[in-house]
Amino acid sequence: MPGAFFMTDSQKSKEYGSIIDCPICRNLPQKKELDLEHVGQGKVPAELNQLSVVLLFNLEPEHQYSSNTVKLLKCPKCGTYYYFNHYVDEGEHFMDPTSNDILIRRYPPLTVIHFLEGIINEIPGTFPQPIGKLKVAFMEGRYPYPNEPSEKGRGESLETVTKELGEIKGRYNTIIEEFTDVVKEESPEWHLKKYMVESLAMHFAKEDDWSSISELLLKHKDPVIRVEALSFLVDYSLGNAGVIDLIHVPYDIREKLEKIVKRRKKHLDEIVQVASELALSKHGYTYEYDPGFGESKYYKASIQAVGLQNIAVLARYRDLSHLVPQLINLLSEDENLNYHVCWTLEPISKESRENAKLILELINKVDRKIRQDKEVQRLIKECEEQIKKRKKGKEKKKKPT
Repeated sequence: MPGAFFMTDSQKSKEYGSIIDCPICRNLPQKKELDLEHVGQGKVPAELNQLSVVLLFNLEPEHQYSSNTVKLLKCPKCGTYYYFNHYVDEGEHFMDPTSNDILIRRYPPLTVIHFLEGIINEIPGTFPQPIGKLKVAFMEGRYPYPNEPSEKGRGESLETVTKELGEIKGRYNTIIEEFTDVVKEESPEWHLKKYMVESLAMHFAKEDDWSSISELLLKHKDPVIRVEALSFLVDYSLGNAGVIDLIHVPYDIREKLEKIVKRRKKHLDEIVQVASELALSKHGYTYEYDPGFGESKYYKASIQAVGLQNIAVLARYRDLSHLVPQLINLLSEDENLNYHVCWTLEPISKESRENAKLILELINKVDRKIRQDKEVQRLIKECEEQIKKRKKGKEKKKKPT
């Protein structure tokens, strides 16, 4: 690209350290959402002030009482990038909903490249829609208005964008090599582990390299890496992620993930196998994201529960009736586990009358006290309803195993 500055690997190594040793990034979450109307500026992570502002865009406002600021931030210690958005809407008319939201996301290297290229090439949708705009558009039953910078703002930033694109492209391979080595040999903090897994999964998808996804991530000895890789693949290849997350993963990467997972039976079969292994026994804990009320947070979640959640999604794409006996065997006096097991069995029951009948038959064999669990009772009623519906309608075409 004309005018681009490409940094060599040796230059990179002198300027930036590793993210796993970074005193700034180690204390920043993978993503953070704040509603300043409820929590105030004091909840903004202090480390944010230590990041360098690479780019700043004041996007076209919705109206005179709104503002939409986007920043691309970079850690001066390790060179990791962050997407920052502050969206304010005081309401154009009386009783309009208002917003004062901040979003911070650690961006994988490939996402940064797509973001910068999108700015240069003026690709629509390069700037993800803020949460406040999406909420209003959803309530009004319409698509949100374009989220684009002014022509003046774009023109003034173009030289900086081009230089930054040259830099990240110049050190991209070194970053991927470092992340690969760290995942193989070390065990960093959870949020950095998740960041590296997602960065590598995106890279391997772009390269159509299922072998590396399988060997390095899905077969890793660390169940946290396995479950985070599993969840990323299920979320973005099968469209299970929420729209607020989907818009931050480049469309062509999502297409690649769909192609190598959803359209290739052996890859989806391997994902089902990994999900089954994680769902059918205990493997410790990971963390799940909760947008919360006013301030997002991460909470401790069992890897088994996350595995079960993924099985529930995969049931829409594969006949998983063979897992029913093992899932029923998980039912116990643990109400939390029963909740996850029952919500996993429900979509399986909806796939065929035979599945619903099998689930009911096996539930009737478990301990009476367990059958009285409120989630088990809910599942029983759901299966009974499914059987009644199937009697009236045509049997659904059986999915391939």
